[in-house]
Amino acid sequence: MKKYNLLALAACLWMTTACSDFLELNESGYNSVEYQFSTFDRTKAVATNVYGYLKDGYSEVCSTMIDAATDDAVNEVKAGKMTATVAQKPELMGETAILTAIKLIAGEEVEKSLPVEVELVTK
Repeated sequence: MKKYNLLALAACLWMTTACSDFLELNESGYNSVEYQFSTFDRTKAVATNVYGYLKDGYSEVCSTMIDAATDDAVNEVKAGKMTATVAQKPELMGETAILTAIKLIAGEEVEKSLPVEVELVTK
């Protein structure tokens, strides 16, 4: 029995030690803006991951829905259960993005921020 206790103690001590560099990963380069947006796949992953941080359902401000003009939000406004929601204009967003990309490819200067019009949906 004493032999098994010593063997178990040795195994526990061995498991608590680690190679000095084996499990240590330098993550500082993985969270930089340059790294995250260095390829299309990483940029797509960042953009998709943003939706994970949005709350579902209703916010606490005047019963407006955070889901920007989903069908549910528009129906809730029409039914009088919500005060308002914001409708984005995806066609205009896409058009602005394509025209900006064409300008960049042509070597033209573009503004750093290109706001796109949205619509306030109320009853």
